[in-house]
Amino acid sequence: MRSEWESEAFGTGLPVCFAMTHSNGDASIVRSDRYLVVGPHIMRAHSFQSWFGTAVLIGVLYCVIGTVFAWPSSHVQMWRLAAWVASAALYAGHIAYERFRLRNSPRSTALHVAVAVAIGGFALAVAAVVHSLIAPPNYSRWRFILALVVWPLITTVPAFGIALAATAVLGLLSTKRLAE
Repeated sequence: MRSEWESEAFGTGLPVCFAMTHSNGDASIVRSDRYLVVGPHIMRAHSFQSWFGTAVLIGVLYCVIGTVFAWPSSHVQMWRLAAWVASAALYAGHIAYERFRLRNSPRSTALHVAVAVAIGGFALAVAAVVHSLIAPPNYSRWRFILALVVWPLITTVPAFGIALAATAVLGLLSTKRLAE
C-alpha cells in the first residue's frame, strides 16, 4: 500500500520522486519538492509556465512602475529617480527569488530576469504607443512602433549581463561562506 505522499506523486508528478537504483534494480521513493526523478531521468518540478508566469507578472510590475511614476507633472526628476529605485528593488528581488528561493543556476536566473525585463520594456513601449494615440506627438509615430522592438532589446541585454554577474558573485560568496 502506498503512503499518501507517494500517491500524490503518481497522480500529479509533484512533489514526490520515484527513483530506481540501477545497481540492484530495487525501487525506492525519495521525497523532494523540486525534482521528479523517474529512473535515470531528473526533471525540474517547476515548469516553463511557472517561471514564465513570474516573469510576466514582474514585467507588468515594471510597466506599472514606469507609467505610474510618470504621471506627476511636478518634481519630474525626483519621480524618475523613484521609478529607478523601485525598478532596481524589483530587479534585485527577482534575482534573489530565482537564486535563493528556487535555487536556479546563474544562467537560468539571468535568463528569467532578462525575460521579465524584456516583457516590461515591451509593455512600456505599448503604453507609449497608446499614449501617442491619445495625445498625438509633434513628430511621426513610426518611432513608437520602432520602440516595440528596440526597448525590449536595449533593456534585456544589460539585464541579462548584470544578473549573470550578480548571481555568479552570489554563488562565490555562498560557496566561500560554506567553506568557512
